[in-house]
Amino acid sequence: MAKTGIDVSSVNGEIPFDALKSQIDFAIIRCGYGNDLLSQDDSHYERNIRECEKLGIPYGVYFYSYALDTEEADSEARHCLRLLKKASPSYGVWYDMEDGDGYKARNGFPSKNTLVSICQRFLAKVEAAGYYVGLYASLAWLNGYLNDRRLDRYDKWVAQWAKAPSYKGAFGMWQYTSTLRLSGYNGDLDGDKAFYDYPALTAKEPSGSEEKPEPDASDTQVTVSGSGVNFREDAYVGAPVIVVLGRDSRLTWLWDDGWGWSKCRYDGKEGFIANEYLAGRPGLSHYKKARVFGNDVNVRSMPALSGRVIASLWWGNELTVISIDPNNWIRAEVNGLYGYVKYDSTYIKILD
Repeated sequence: MAKTGIDVSSVNGEIPFDALKSQIDFAIIRCGYGNDLLSQDDSHYERNIRECEKLGIPYGVYFYSYALDTEEADSEARHCLRLLKKASPSYGVWYDMEDGDGYKARNGFPSKNTLVSICQRFLAKVEAAGYYVGLYASLAWLNGYLNDRRLDRYDKWVAQWAKAPSYKGAFGMWQYTSTLRLSGYNGDLDGDKAFYDYPALTAKEPSGSEEKPEPDASDTQVTVSGSGVNFREDAYVGAPVIVVLGRDSRLTWLWDDGWGWSKCRYDGKEGFIANEYLAGRPGLSHYKKARVFGNDVNVRSMPALSGRVIASLWWGNELTVISIDPNNWIRAEVNGLYGYVKYDSTYIKILD
């Protein structure tokens, strides 16, 4: 069952969380905006998180972006991480990508590729520091400027003020209104629905951890532990293959995506390889697990509705998520059987 919450910032003034506690399940609190300047910390951030912690209200954090390039995205990530040291966000950390005040339009609106790169840079850096991250944007932006496979693996918080969300991709949060009225607060609030169990998803995340240092040069060399291993352009089965690698091929490890894949460099080219085929670097992530909350969910022989049904999944069944492609097909393993399952967050939940 979906949880109901609100998202707030200094714009909303002093929120009487004690009066709202019985009416909400969670809150998402703005920590700041723009480059890493003290003047751009949200003036109500610390008060809001302390009130939630005092009253036992689960909360997440969001950061509003003004970045026009990836260098500014780096500054925004540092800004967010500085403020996160003061918080324990069980509802994740969200990057707010929009142009609500027209700043981007007035300053040479970034290209689609740049906007995607900005999001990817910020989310990767905050995730590398140990936090569950996601992307907030309107339906129009998610279907337009931010519709790129590089962002597919990140959770989405869809802003669509409607009776029901119509976003076709996977998402865990929905901002359904900007005019929510709650007893005890004199004014409108943004209302949100959470479809995932975020406290469970973030339970293993280190709270307030600092950004991880860059690995030593001696730690960046890895070798391939199998034969005929695909080195791909992106982190999913079906992505274009750059080269097929043999056993003991040596690569330069760059970073782990947290879903069982790593970005590496081989022969001057950068690409992705599944961690199960890498040796020489301990602690790499494993494939995530998912649980089915529905009945008669088809496992198909190929990532298309025309694919032959090779098995069915039922309520409570678990699967290993090898990858998720840009069309939201999960390459899955279920009890030794490999196939494809259409990812729909209403009946398939990622567990870890």
